Amino acid sequence: MSKNILIIGSKGYLGKHIIRYLSSSNSVYVFNRKDIDQFICSDKIDLKIKFDVLINCIVDYNNDSTQIIESNFFTPIKICQKLQKSSNFKVFHFDSFYSKFFKLSPKNSYLLSKKSLIEWTEIFHDETPGITTFILRLEHVIGKNESKKKFNGWLLNKLKNNGSIELGPCSHSFDFIYIEDVVKAIILLINTNRFNHKFNYFEVGSGKNYQLKTFVNLLKLKLNSESKIIFNKNIQTDLYKNQSSIAKSKELMDLGWNPKSNLNEIIDLIL
Repeated sequence: MSKNILIIGSKGYLGKHIIRYLSSSNSVYVFNRKDIDQFICSDKIDLKIKFDVLINCIVDYNNDSTQIIESNFFTPIKICQKLQKSSNFKVFHFDSFYSKFFKLSPKNSYLLSKKSLIEWTEIFHDETPGITTFILRLEHVIGKNESKKKFNGWLLNKLKNNGSIELGPCSHSFDFIYIEDVVKAIILLINTNRFNHKFNYFEVGSGKNYQLKTFVNLLKLKLNSESKIIFNKNIQTDLYKNQSSIAKSKELMDLGWNPKSNLNEIIDLIL
């Protein structure tokens, strides 16, 4: 059955993929951060629609702490409060696996904004009859055509152009999750009634992790790149960025979700 779905942060990497999968069989509406004032103040037909699903894809890593809080925290709150909701309304917010190591990252604005949104969302859930809430903690998402501003896109561009690359030791391990598998998990949760009217928190990953150094070297090999790669043990980064992670996704897999977990296969899909 077709649903009215609002996606905010629709111009981002995840948002674009979700739209591509959902728009063929649903009525999909999109808003971005620049539209927020219009959305809050408008009396257009959009605000009279009873939405079945809200998917919040806004992710802001900006160095400006004020902008991060406005984008990642206040904007989703404003929209959640203003939106007309159907009797079986579902809301999706996304968390980062880096949040597992929140205490290792002193005064990190991005992680704080995500933590604050989740805490507020739990209160909002308890105060809103009939709502179903999904917090999806995403592992290391990977896919085609990622921005060069992100690690995967930057690394791929460097390797394709045979550029010199200096990294940290890369001895920690990531759970690489293919972007289309993330979208398939969202679709499963939209269409199931198993978790209705509950506050749900799921880890979204393949359940298998690989050392980052292995990923870098395998990517170089598959591209036949001539890049010189230095793994420098003396490079210092935020402590939380050097922690290994792996998802516990049994509940999703019990629904029939079957994410790709073989690193070779995932890399072949993005090249």
